Amino acid sequence: MGTRALWLMVLLWSSPVAALAQSGVELEGLYDRIAADVQAGAPLRVKLFVALCDNDSQGIVPVKNPRICDGDAPRRNLYWATSGGLQAYLDRNGWKRARYEERGDGAVVRVHARWRKSVFAGGALRERGVRGRVGVEIEALAYRGLEIRRAMEDYLKASRASVDDEPAHVLGYIGHNYLLDGPVDVAPAVAHVPARGAFALACLGTGTISTRLNAPGLAVLLHNRGLTYPGAWTVGGIVRGLAEGHAPRDSHRLAARYCADARGKSRGAIRRAFAYGR
Repeated sequence: MGTRALWLMVLLWSSPVAALAQSGVELEGLYDRIAADVQAGAPLRVKLFVALCDNDSQGIVPVKNPRICDGDAPRRNLYWATSGGLQAYLDRNGWKRARYEERGDGAVVRVHARWRKSVFAGGALRERGVRGRVGVEIEALAYRGLEIRRAMEDYLKASRASVDDEPAHVLGYIGHNYLLDGPVDVAPAVAHVPARGAFALACLGTGTISTRLNAPGLAVLLHNRGLTYPGAWTVGGIVRGLAEGHAPRDSHRLAARYCADARGKSRGAIRRAFAYGR
């Protein structure tokens, strides 16, 4: 079979139609868990693992502006502080800082931060008895660029963890796809993995990151088919889709719309650059 045919199979399998059957049941379980926790007074918890962009230690196509690709400088890093960086996006869009701890140059995690905001519940959450506004908490760990392997491993391990070890409802990875550079060490899933969602905003996540998100009950919400830089705008769409209780296809479209509008790109083109499910 030729390379072209193989890629066609990958694209068809990762299309919204094929992924719908994979992710629908898992997402229903995730909405059950979120609704129960919210009604008990807890927020919708999102945890993000950010590998700071680093031209020198990551296998990325070198970014022309080296100033924003210094993995030891979160305050000006591409994935943290530019217009599409996580901190810049959240600070600019009404998220309130609940914690912001910047650590020393040698620390594995350079910044540990939390933001909070409330959004209106709808769709699947409303059907489960959630009314009014839902509190959302985003926790973010910004890893030193040199520690990208650790960031990827911690993200994948968290996706397989028990609720006691990792209480977040949703996990996200932002940064270069380390799996294109080398192997990772990931422990097997525990026997009873809680319903959880996961997404990865990293190049060529289809067939690499997505297939490793294989814990039972895990809803794979979004990943990249190609080399598109999603930016943290996409996080805003994912969170809104969950709070509004969207089905997988609609959440996919909403996240892509946030990205496309922020970048001034075609919504259809950006939507085709993403996939969901394994």
